[in-house]
Amino acid sequence: EKEALNVQQAAMSEQLSAVSDLEKQIEAANKSLAEIEEKLVEQDRLEKQAQENREQQAELRAENEGLKAAMLPLDERIKKLESADGASCPVCGQPLDPEHRKTIMEQLQAEGTALGDQHRANREQVKELVEQLENLEEQLTAFESLERERLEASNMVTQLTERLEGFQKQAEEWNSTGEKRLVEIIKSLEKENFAGEVRKQLKVVDKELGALGYDAAAHDAARKAESEQRVAE
Repeated sequence: EKEALNVQQAAMSEQLSAVSDLEKQIEAANKSLAEIEEKLVEQDRLEKQAQENREQQAELRAENEGLKAAMLPLDERIKKLESADGASCPVCGQPLDPEHRKTIMEQLQAEGTALGDQHRANREQVKELVEQLENLEEQLTAFESLERERLEASNMVTQLTERLEGFQKQAEEWNSTGEKRLVEIIKSLEKENFAGEVRKQLKVVDKELGALGYDAAAHDAARKAESEQRVAE
């Protein structure tokens, strides 16, 4: 029983020496998991930014469609005014004199210029948004494997933690049972207070053998010499 407990004790010593290494591995795995979680937060921010970009592009394109639609009747009014030769204005119906023609023409051209300027500004903004979206999508490509990496890191933390807890449980069981029993056995062996009845019987037998002139030491020496002779032969 002592030998068996010694083997267990040696195994426990090896396991306990691995606990420190396990704790370092768990710390590294947790750090890796935290870094991945931070990247996932950044990924979420970039995805929201990309979605806002797409929505803004859609709004600007829709606005430009409206601007183009507004410029068509404006062009027609300008053409009518340019070709008008009657007494009344084809735009507002008022008397058409040179001064009035000039005033109306300037107003229509200014309105057309404003619509054109807004259309061009929107188009430039869309161009910039397209470039920004390409950059965002390129950044998001680097995050495609994050979910898989998070799952792997999480599983690693779980496995290492379970292994550590298993070692700790075995250590607790050893301290409460095995180690205590080993101490008891060592003391019992030192005091020679084990197997009392058997030891009493052995003493009686030894005494009887002694009375018959049996020398245990001499007997053992003779058997040893006989064995050695057989080996030599």
